[in-house]
Amino acid sequence: MERSFATGPCPCGKLSDRVTGPTLWSGYCHRAGCRRFTGSVVTDRLGIGDGDLEFDGGLPAHYRDGAVTRGFCPECVLPLAHVRHAEKIARFEIADELPRLAGSAVDADEKRDRR
Repeated sequence: MERSFATGPCPCGKLSDRVTGPTLWSGYCHRAGCRRFTGSVVTDRLGIGDGDLEFDGGLPAHYRDGAVTRGFCPECVLPLAHVRHAEKIARFEIADELPRLAGSAVDADEKRDRR
């Protein structure tokens, strides 16, 4: 059964992509690298033919993750902090140097403005 998948813009809105051909396969990926990339316990994937993906607004940047090449928008903002860190799942830890905020970034800005 052929399905049509419409994709869309990246978070910053600069890049937009769309699938122009038929879906060759689809399924769930349980690979650790895919889970880290998406922040999910499982990711959904689909296969399309070469040349069946078009971009508006520019082309994505790429990096290699083992055997996988990942595309991403080079303009999207990188995370600056962990927000609502006080509510995180105890067994889940991200090993980085970003600040851990108990509330949201907006909460921190409001406290700073009140001083």
